[in-house]
Amino acid sequence: MNFIIFRIDQFIGYPELFNKGFGTRMIKLFIEDIARDKEVNRIILDPTVANLRAIRAYEKCGFQIVKKINEDTCWMMEYTIDRL
Repeated sequence: MNFIIFRIDQFIGYPELFNKGFGTRMIKLFIEDIARDKEVNRIILDPTVANLRAIRAYEKCGFQIVKKINEDTCWMMEYTIDRL
């Protein structure tokens, strides 16, 4: 089985939009769009360890922490697309 992995990176630049669910909705839309490609198996991203707001949003969308990277400053997080 071949693995095709997409990496996403996003941010909300306006603090007045924080804690309103925009990030979670945006990430879910990214996942839906990427999953349309039947060849893609995984989506990864790498929030900084201190960015708890982003980590919570990613976990709500189904991402799991895999390991620390970049001299332990970031988490590598992964979303697995189920292809049953």
